[in-house]
Amino acid sequence: MKKPLFIALFFLLQLPIFGQQTWTLERCIQYAKTNNIELQQSRLQTEFAEIDLKQSRFNRYPSINGQLSPRINFGRFINPITNTFTETSTTTLFVGLNASIDLFTGFRLLRSIEKSELQLQNTLVQNQVTENNMSLRIISAYLDILQAEEQIKILQEQSLVTKAQKDRTSKLIRAGVLPQGDILNIEAQIANEELTIVNAENVAELARLNLAQILDYYDQPIQVVSPEIDPPSENELALLNVNKIYTQALKKFPEVKSIELQKQIAEKDVAIAKSGLYPNVSLSAGTSSNWSGAAKIPDGFVALPPSPTGDFLIVNTGTGVDTLYTLSIGAMPTTENLIPFGRQIQTNLSYNVGLSVSIPIFNKYQVRNNIARSELSYKNAQYQGELTKRNLLQSIQQAYQAAVAASKSYEVNQRNIESLTQAFKNMEKKYELGLATALELSTAQNQLSVARINLNASKYEYLFRLKIIEFYQGKPLNLR
Repeated sequence: MKKPLFIALFFLLQLPIFGQQTWTLERCIQYAKTNNIELQQSRLQTEFAEIDLKQSRFNRYPSINGQLSPRINFGRFINPITNTFTETSTTTLFVGLNASIDLFTGFRLLRSIEKSELQLQNTLVQNQVTENNMSLRIISAYLDILQAEEQIKILQEQSLVTKAQKDRTSKLIRAGVLPQGDILNIEAQIANEELTIVNAENVAELARLNLAQILDYYDQPIQVVSPEIDPPSENELALLNVNKIYTQALKKFPEVKSIELQKQIAEKDVAIAKSGLYPNVSLSAGTSSNWSGAAKIPDGFVALPPSPTGDFLIVNTGTGVDTLYTLSIGAMPTTENLIPFGRQIQTNLSYNVGLSVSIPIFNKYQVRNNIARSELSYKNAQYQGELTKRNLLQSIQQAYQAAVAASKSYEVNQRNIESLTQAFKNMEKKYELGLATALELSTAQNQLSVARINLNASKYEYLFRLKIIEFYQGKPLNLR
């Protein structure tokens, strides 16, 4: 019974550890791609573009519309059945079905489809641009956390050294080697270091909050994984060339792909504008009929039995000569000699087919001005492409220069650490022999602590700058 109880107790104690998940850089980037609102908004533009492409393709098909127009007439009006004036209020109904299709539009429909296809490709590229920018923000925030956590470790290690110095100072004071006042300087140093640790912890929490805000993740505090990161090589930049990086970026950078697509879109706009110079040819067809509540068999007419063909006959008995009138096929008129609905619709049925040709002659220079505007937009797209390439080259040059500066700073800080470490050890020996004061020891210790913090900052700055260069080379962003 004791063994199961021990196992259950062990797992209960581990719950807080298991409940708090750690985040790798890869997991952060993948989570942002799935959950970040900015990226989701960017993908909506792709869905809009897909709908626009579908619509541009459907524009080639005919349009079919039905019409139903009921009306109540009052006063004097023309009976649509008898084509005579009447003053009796009645109800009429018009029904119709019309279809039309564009046969030729100056290639406007075809160019519109091609433009929509390019716009869809551009939205996909823009999604990649947004994802890349998000990944850069994530890796910057991730490295800020690592730097802050490493800085806390440096300060904590320094605090342990200071506390050990306090113990040695107390022993030396008791031995009469150092004056009693030296312990006060050490205690002040300990208090100052504790405050510095608190400030560093606040910086780390703000860095975690920044990463959480980028990811749109607020369920619990983010704890990142601290990978084994080798110190950046000082010779790594020597293998790189700005022009070579720029050439690689031109082939892989999504911003460059986007500007090429935008130029092609602007070119299609020019073709669409020029389609206004050509005639438009369209074909239409339709059928219609009507019904009227005033369509009755006139007074003085009587209905005869159906003819062999199924038609009803009415005869005028008020004239000397009987005249036969043929009604359309259907049921015999009933209530108040009203001609039935179906009989009227069939009798009044009509059809039409038409061909329409619209030839542009003079349209207030709208077509010419549209062409001129679209050509200017195309030139602007060309200029924007050159400007984007220029900005890309300048960004790469700046990134490379920043990496060079970070490399030099990291190298100088490394040499500074070696010198200050040896100087601090020498000061410790002098202090223990009573040849140096507590202030001198504290000053040497502070200089070493600042140098270690600076080395830590320059290390991550250099690492980040190298990742920026890898980003321009089209390499995946990771800490491997």
